[in-house]
Amino acid sequence: MRSTHKTNLLSVLFVSCLLVISGSAFAQQNPEGFYILDDGSTLVNRPTTSGHVSTVGAAQPFFSDIFFGFDIARDIELVQNETGLITGYYLLDGFGGQHEVGTVPAYDVDRKPYFAWDIARDLEIVNTYKLITDAITKEVVGSQVTGQIGYYVTDGWGGIHPVNDTIDLPFRRQDPANAMFKVFHDVPSAYPAPYNYPYFLGFDIVKDMEVSYLFSLVTGAGGEASVIGQTNGYYLLDGFGGVHNAREDLNGQPLEAEWNNVVGRPYFGWDIARDLEITPRGDGYYLLDGYGGMHTVNASLSFGAGVPSTPPYFGFDIAKDMETVQGINGAVLGYYVLDGLGVIHTLGNAPDLGQLVNVPGPLDIFRDLEVSPLYSPVTPAK
Repeated sequence: MRSTHKTNLLSVLFVSCLLVISGSAFAQQNPEGFYILDDGSTLVNRPTTSGHVSTVGAAQPFFSDIFFGFDIARDIELVQNETGLITGYYLLDGFGGQHEVGTVPAYDVDRKPYFAWDIARDLEIVNTYKLITDAITKEVVGSQVTGQIGYYVTDGWGGIHPVNDTIDLPFRRQDPANAMFKVFHDVPSAYPAPYNYPYFLGFDIVKDMEVSYLFSLVTGAGGEASVIGQTNGYYLLDGFGGVHNAREDLNGQPLEAEWNNVVGRPYFGWDIARDLEITPRGDGYYLLDGYGGMHTVNASLSFGAGVPSTPPYFGFDIAKDMETVQGINGAVLGYYVLDGLGVIHTLGNAPDLGQLVNVPGPLDIFRDLEVSPLYSPVTPAK
């Protein structure tokens, strides 16, 4: 299993010098296709369907017979191998079920959270990366996925549940003050130990999570040196628009977000924020609200004269997800927005990859959009 191999590899590496990224940029081949949850393809005299993933464009489909019959599928996350090929995905249902589709690492079921009620909200994969430089110019030309460590499951209260085959029950505790969690609620743990850990006890308000990476120079047992990217924490978005920074450096010291001193960051005061995307260099973010409003902090929506920069403003809570298209220079080239009716809105200079077909009428059943291929961090360390 790739995740086990990488965990063992990291255990023999030691940090010889810490090189902190000024912000991670991302490279991506031109987007080729979409994975969409859900599309109503199994809808038969039901007001909602849930669990089916469809593809648009050149995205490779993966067979799945998952069908819940009611609106409970919440998130999908694509899995890529060391060459960048999409090999499958995880599907998260609201009860906490983590379903493997295609060829993806599977973890011990005893280490997976399961809540038995609708509170799971997001699943984010934790990869490791190796920075790739040109042998002649020494310039960064890309990065390569070297393994999957595991993933985080986020619940609506802000609980972070790390899943891999080394996180065992001693790292967790049952929460006597929280009778609704039937299995385990993770306390702040060393995966990594998060700074400024937000937790909204009894308040289902967390909407999205984004994993942060820190690049450092590591030396292997044979003396070889590589610049390796590993997670150093995460960001959480709450429904009011709050973006919570829970990250540390390799010495366990808290890292402040680069937008901490930006005045006028979006905050709505009611549950309408829906999705968060961090800028490629990690110094700002894009925030989508349910009405279709796009809000930026240290980020740009200027893509050139006459280029559409924002989705339609719907005026009701129907926008679900967005995905940015990022270039190797760290600029956001454009983005996509999925609404609950199944329309994919192409903004900026993102390529138009098409739309879903056979959408079953004006039903609010679409939940998540993923773009293939995935991004990889490539910015050189300082």
